[in-house]
Amino acid sequence: MPRFRVLWMLVRGLASAVQTLGWAIVILVAVIYTFGILGVDLIHDDLELGKTAGGPAKEVLEEYFPSLPITMLTLLQMTTLDSWGVIVRPILRDYPGMVMYFLPFLGIAAISVMNLITAIIVETSIAAAKKDEDAAKHFELSVVNKMLEEVEEILRQTDADGDGDITKHELMSAYQTLPQVKKFIDHFCDIEELFELFPVFDDDGNGRLTMAEFRRGFLGYQADPMRCLLKHLIKHFHTFEDELWGYLDHEQHILRETGDQRDQSDQRSRGGRSGSARLAPMEEDSEALAGG
Repeated sequence: MPRFRVLWMLVRGLASAVQTLGWAIVILVAVIYTFGILGVDLIHDDLELGKTAGGPAKEVLEEYFPSLPITMLTLLQMTTLDSWGVIVRPILRDYPGMVMYFLPFLGIAAISVMNLITAIIVETSIAAAKKDEDAAKHFELSVVNKMLEEVEEILRQTDADGDGDITKHELMSAYQTLPQVKKFIDHFCDIEELFELFPVFDDDGNGRLTMAEFRRGFLGYQADPMRCLLKHLIKHFHTFEDELWGYLDHEQHILRETGDQRDQSDQRSRGGRSGSARLAPMEEDSEALAGG
């Protein structure tokens, strides 16, 4: 039920993160065990802080670092950053060199490992939620597919012209007269939206939908509406591009023909002027002879 969706996501995320939590505990125990042995050696063997310390530092060492198990428990407390300053501050006040022990441990266990565990658990939960969403979408598409088969059979029986295609008029008529078709359309969208999607489903652009186009378009739109609309826009862009190139080719052809006609007209004009120029001296000679 929708009201338990959040609870289901939490339970599913926790269940999917069990294996991750198991390996995280193994890594965390290994880090704490390693630093526990190192801490016991430094405090009680190498530096002998348990013997030479005094005041608050001695009390902290005796309470929090007396043996390996207690040291590991103290390091676990520091991993959760629970009052770790109360433990570290008295020791660092008397022995500042111990910062080279506590700082790497806090950086590895409290910061790196814990944040890495959190990130892995979150990623696992998101992947589980995505898988549930995909499963729900697949189930919904299977329901839509089954309903489409029933609607297609009804549309075939009510096909007015018997050509097996669907027009907007036939779709509106079926929507108004057939309860099954109206229920199917109203379940996913309204009739106005479906009419707006009609050219999106129409792959060949003839204004009619085959049963294959109707099924393919409706399933594609339910699965990924943005991809379906983007595909439609790309198709119209290519159509517009083809029409534009056709128009440009036509214009270039007209310009080319106009240029050829202009060249022919110029040639005739130049031919007429040259003929007149040749006749002018002949007329002058004839006039001279007549005068003589």
